[in-house]
Amino acid sequence: MLYRKIGTALKTHKSDAHPLDYLSFYCLANRESGDPQAGPAPAAQTRRFPIYVHSKLMIVDDEYVILGSANINERSMSGNRDTEIAMGSYQPNVTNHHGGVHAFRMQLWGEHFGISDKRFVDPVTKTTWDAVRHVSEENWKVFVADEIKDMKGHIVPYPIDISKTGLVTARDGYINFPDTTAAVLGTPTAVLSSHKLLF
Repeated sequence: MLYRKIGTALKTHKSDAHPLDYLSFYCLANRESGDPQAGPAPAAQTRRFPIYVHSKLMIVDDEYVILGSANINERSMSGNRDTEIAMGSYQPNVTNHHGGVHAFRMQLWGEHFGISDKRFVDPVTKTTWDAVRHVSEENWKVFVADEIKDMKGHIVPYPIDISKTGLVTARDGYINFPDTTAAVLGTPTAVLSSHKLLF
């Protein structure tokens, strides 16, 4: 839905930009060479595994970070069930990328991308996002290849293709994530389709 909205806005403004210039989704995955181990087949044979992260994290413009445990559901939000905690840090007007929020993001990206790269320093530049796309695509190639090799990083693009108009389709025929029955495009729900969503 968001990609369609962006595609419509770009068309309205006669822009040559692509929706992926404004919104991209990534996920974490791992692949390691070595002997097959016990685990869910066929993942145990292909050595392909998704990485599940339960923490909630948002970093905005290298000035603000919030990290918390709450889910957006009754269990977390009703106030009398789960105990939740969140930490926030705000560092406005930090120059030359020397603040702690920036350092935290760079360390996190280094872990997930498998490299420390000067192209990641300024997160709002086209140079950074071109590098993010390139590195994540290289990781995806290793993740889906027939040959089993260690991945250097863990960030991979969410396996969808986006048209210039914002149409979302499964990427390269991956209806499900590799080695799983998890649908890439999810399952339509009557609840969302019966309500007008304002975005």
